[in-house]
Parts: sequence; C-alpha cells; structure tokens
Amino acid sequence: MTPTERQTLSGEPLTIVEGVAFDDSNFNVGAVSVAASGALAYRSGGNSRRELRWFDRTGKALGALGTSEDRDSGLTSPRLSPDGRRVAVACVLEGNSDIWAMDGVRTSRVTFDAAVDNFPLWARDHIAFRSNRSGAQRLYIKPSAGAEAERLLLEVGTPLTASDWSAAFPVWGPDGRAVYYVNPGGMIMEVPVAATGGALEAGAPAGLFQPRIYGGGTESGQGPQYDVARDGRFLVNTVVDDAAAAPIVVIQNWRPR
Repeated sequence: MTPTERQTLSGEPLTIVEGVAFDDSNFNVGAVSVAASGALAYRSGGNSRRELRWFDRTGKALGALGTSEDRDSGLTSPRLSPDGRRVAVACVLEGNSDIWAMDGVRTSRVTFDAAVDNFPLWARDHIAFRSNRSGAQRLYIKPSAGAEAERLLLEVGTPLTASDWSAAFPVWGPDGRAVYYVNPGGMIMEVPVAATGGALEAGAPAGLFQPRIYGGGTESGQGPQYDVARDGRFLVNTVVDDAAAAPIVVIQNWRPR
C-alpha cells in the first residue's frame, strides 16, 4: 500500500477488554496504548479521587477545602479569587465540564452550557474561562455569581491550547517577589525575583515540596493544578485515591484471525 492510498474501516467492532480506566476530566482520555508490534497495554479501574488541600511552603498539610462530595466531581484547574475567599474550578459532572465556584462551605455552578468549559481565571468578581461552545476554543467571561450571561472575551483565528492559556503553569507569589512553578517531577519550585534598576532579575530555582498533585502538575491538557494564596499558603489539587496504582496489563496476539 502506498502513502496515497486510502484506508477504510470494515466489519463489526470487537471487544478486546472491559473496565479500562479513563479520565473524564481530561477529555475522556483512556489508559490504553497499542504498540506498532500489536501489543496492547491498559490499566483498569476508575478515576483518581482528589480534593483541594492547603499546604505551607514546607509541604505541611493544613486542611482541605470543600466537602467529601467534591472529591468525586472530577475537579481540575483551581484558581483563587483576588481576595482569597473563593476558588474557581472546572468540574466534570455527568460527563460535562463546567465552571464552579467554591468557598469552603458551598459549591455553586457558574456555567451551564453543554460544551466543555474549563481553565478558569479570576478577573475581580468575574471568571474568565475557555469554552468550545462555538465550535472552536474561545475565551468567555461571566460574573462569578452566575446571574448574568457570559460574553465572548476573545475570539482567535486558531484554537487555543492549554499551553496558550497557562504555559508551564507559573504563578506569581502574593508579594511579587517570587515565581512558582511545577517541575517535571511534580515538585513545586520557587524562583526569587528582584527589581534592579528597572529590570527584573531571577535567582536560582529551589524546590519547596512535592505533593501528590493531580496529573503530576505538568500535564498541559489538564491545566494548572495549584495556586498560591495571599498569605503564602499553597492550594493543591491533591490525589486522594490513586487509580494509577492499578497494575498495567499487556495483551499480545489479540488480533482476530
């Protein structure tokens, strides 16, 4: 077969294995992969349960935000409000991703569209977010109380990606003297920043602590999984029950003859 020849599917679907794990908060990505040799690898089980937990800069746990029901809501991308009293998150319920606001006691829904709404970001008492409701990824904004309709904030010619929205997920410290980020190993790093002669100078990065941050904290498709409060505490989307602890199963010679 030449590269220009077109292939088509035929026949009936074949169930190879059931119970494959998938992440409904990350566009239903399945825990399965197939090698060129035909070997198939998968992990069984459900989603990892997670909750928003507070930590100090040494990694000491300071308590959780939200209720036990929030652990099962597929929450991602926590962003603290400017006053530090509320958190905007993307939550997946019944297969649909919407923006919600939490204050530690109540969790209220902000968006109600059937499209995928995610990657929230505060703008005073409004929440900006990404949505594909128009068929392409665009930015919208809506009051956090949810009483008014959202409006289009930015329309671009090409779809936005997670890296456009938050790059490597850096967060400015509350006093503007440090930048935080998550390294490839899941460690929360601190970079001191000082203004010298009108220019910013960055110091050497230093590791602070390594929480059980969802997705390792660096998966671009999931967005930022932590934020820094005005008092210096860290709010981290923390894995409670790790579905990834299930073993990986490899199946060979599974193709029908």
